[in-house]
Amino acid sequence: MIDYKKGRHPASATYPVIAGVALLLVLAGSCSNGDRKTVLPSTSPPEAPTTSTATTSVEDAVRHAYTQYWMALPQAEQSSSNERRRQLLGEYATQPLLDDVLRNIDQLHARNLTSSGHIVVHIQKVQIGGNRATVWDCQDSTNAQVKNSRTGQVTSRGTPNDHLRATLARGSDGRWRINRISPLGRC
Repeated sequence: MIDYKKGRHPASATYPVIAGVALLLVLAGSCSNGDRKTVLPSTSPPEAPTTSTATTSVEDAVRHAYTQYWMALPQAEQSSSNERRRQLLGEYATQPLLDDVLRNIDQLHARNLTSSGHIVVHIQKVQIGGNRATVWDCQDSTNAQVKNSRTGQVTSRGTPNDHLRATLARGSDGRWRINRISPLGRC
């Protein structure tokens, strides 16, 4: 189980990814909208909420949706069916991210590239306002890589400190989904 309060996974939990920010940019495509100059939150872990249980459960739901996206992404990338990719990612992503990622997975595969390995999500801060939320993450993707699917040769490796900001929206079904991921540089 993920320790959402501390923003960490236990040592036994690993999350595969499309290796690091380099490939995240490929998969997220135009989702950054040029907002790389955003003022970053404090790098200290968030304090345990002191508000009501309802607030805590909403924050937990946001953290869960964000983390699960990173589990669904490599499963979708490895799937040979576009329908299955959309189904997997549609549980945790919505527009414009969903179509951008699906299109960019196709472009990745067209270049005979695929991913392997895992990342560790380190959620630093969560802000919730109504049906919108923002998550700041400092991912460790040092064990993630991109490789040529024909030769197996590694073409890219992840880094220990990819800083991301994700925005999420709560749908009419009550589920939180990511609609934008913005790389913020290193953390």
